[in-house]
Amino acid sequence: MNRLLFAIPAFCSNQATRSGRVVTLSGVAFALLTCMAAEARTALEDEIFKASMPHAALDPRGEVVKVHRVQLNGYFEGKPKNDTRLAAIKQEVQQCVKALRATGRATNPPSEWPDYLIGQRQDIYLAANRSVRYVTGTTYIVNYQDCSLLESTSARAELQSSKGACSIDLVKKTAKGLCDATGHSDAKIKMPPAKPGGMGAAGMPPGMTLDPKMVAMAQSLMSANDSRTGEKKTISGLQCDVWNQAGGAENGTICLASGGSFVPSRMAGVQAHAGLTLQAHSEHGYKLDAVQAQLDDQVNARIFTPYLDSGFSIKSAGSQQ
Repeated sequence: MNRLLFAIPAFCSNQATRSGRVVTLSGVAFALLTCMAAEARTALEDEIFKASMPHAALDPRGEVVKVHRVQLNGYFEGKPKNDTRLAAIKQEVQQCVKALRATGRATNPPSEWPDYLIGQRQDIYLAANRSVRYVTGTTYIVNYQDCSLLESTSARAELQSSKGACSIDLVKKTAKGLCDATGHSDAKIKMPPAKPGGMGAAGMPPGMTLDPKMVAMAQSLMSANDSRTGEKKTISGLQCDVWNQAGGAENGTICLASGGSFVPSRMAGVQAHAGLTLQAHSEHGYKLDAVQAQLDDQVNARIFTPYLDSGFSIKSAGSQQ
């Protein structure tokens, strides 16, 4: 069994039925799909948004690595917005019920509604030279057989560093790319290209040896540009700087945490800038907010290698560095 799994109770087995809705959880090898009691939103949303972060399922006595980590919960706003689409699917269910009852067929409309038609949770771990991001998503559609809601989930992870990337499907248990035995533990912290005039990106002559922490700090400073707003926020107990983002559906803002004993490598992060993302709000894309975050935590290094668990098939590629 995948080491990132929590024990899943019997009532949450494959093809489980809750409130008349078929919930397919087959093969989801991911800690975020632990069954939990439903509250205001659907039971599946509670399972995903309230479960512990993946590292909690790993033995803390194993080989450890220092990371900055965050859990981001949110949803896809889209166009039209989530509230508009949620109202539309409620009307869709009503029309379904009317049509089926007119033919004498049984109906099973939902007794609870999701907060979001497309939800998402991200768990991000940033080390000095690499990052891994776990992503779990939910979607809801109408089941026209009985007017219930069909829930579906996805679970994946992405390991990134200057060596390359490893894409992991936690449902199908497949991985492809640079998926080595150490989870890129030997990845280099690369400096941005040299500027004209023979000076390196950190303002030092080419060839000069720099402490990796100083290199990472220089990368962070080099990433600063006019997109920095100057606004600061405190989210999940950490201070972050607000940046503007541009580009289609991603128009919006991100808030990147400062502090800690190291600045994560720009090449290792999932954003263009160095730093731990505590908030990401885009106009018609995902709206994600940190519900927990910690700098300089010590976690089991296996967090970077979920593809080494039993049952995974790996299609490898060469290193880029």
